[in-house]
Amino acid sequence: MLVEQHRTLYTDAIAQLFTRAGVHTKAFPPELAAIAINGISRVIVREQAMGVSAGHKEALAAIDRLITRVSAPSPDGRDG
Repeated sequence: MLVEQHRTLYTDAIAQLFTRAGVHTKAFPPELAAIAINGISRVIVREQAMGVSAGHKEALAAIDRLITRVSAPSPDGRDG
């Protein structure tokens, strides 16, 4: 199924990013991140269509912080 193939590719990319960033993937599995990101984006789009925006700014800011954290170079000089 195409959706499952996409999810697998997406999850694999998140796993690589988490590994490089030192994220504990047993505590925060890449599968969780993939589903959470997908779910948050769907909720925000649906709610915006209904005129609701409560909590969206905070959720997006938290996601931006996470992206910044996992994208930053590690202290030992490696990427991630």
